[in-house]
Amino acid sequence: MRPKGMAGCFMGLTGGFAVLLYGLPRLPRLEPGWSGAFATAWIGLSLIVVGSFLHQLMGADRQRRRPERVPLAVRRAAVREISRLSRHRDYV
Repeated sequence: MRPKGMAGCFMGLTGGFAVLLYGLPRLPRLEPGWSGAFATAWIGLSLIVVGSFLHQLMGADRQRRRPERVPLAVRRAAVREISRLSRHRDYV
């Protein structure tokens, strides 16, 4: 579940950094084998969590500004004009 608003984003980012800083010294050394693979995966996943909160905090996931909505009357007039023009076969 994603937090809502900037306050939740800051809390998640702070929590992500706290978990990363708390767990980093306790991880095994990055050596070949299962322990090194676990440490690499743990660091990678925690960096993804922190990165996702930074991404959300910067507002990069917001959609670009939507185009202005065309009023219904204008759309209907455009449809009428297109249908009127399509009745004439010489438009092609």
